[in-house]
Amino acid sequence: MLVVVVILGILATLGSNLMGARDKAYIAVMKADLHNLATEQARYAIDNYEYSNSAPDLPFTISEGITMELLGETLGFTARTTHRALADASCAIFMGRVSSIYSPATVCGVITCDDAAAAGGGGGSSGGGGGGGSSTC
Repeated sequence: MLVVVVILGILATLGSNLMGARDKAYIAVMKADLHNLATEQARYAIDNYEYSNSAPDLPFTISEGITMELLGETLGFTARTTHRALADASCAIFMGRVSSIYSPATVCGVITCDDAAAAGGGGGSSGGGGGGGSSTC
């Protein structure tokens, strides 16, 4: 009986570790999509003298399960990603001069994830709404 309890304890520990790894993988995909967006936005701005307000205008594919919000303006953009498997997690970025910033982005050109994403799915979220005030970088 004691052996069964020990084995169940080991399996429970392994299961919780795998759940955290899965959440980290989802967050990595959210960050990768934002990185790809930022790269293509830079190319678009060079060619068109403004940033795109539409992801389909840019030559990259948003990953499966990812939802992306994008606000492109003439002199900058802000974007936020979420994953359907992570209800309380989001990552965001902004670049250039924008009138509104999607949270949790706080530093120009840096992809930032909220507390839930940083904790691998636990904790609170500072995301939501349209984000903070205007910024230039």
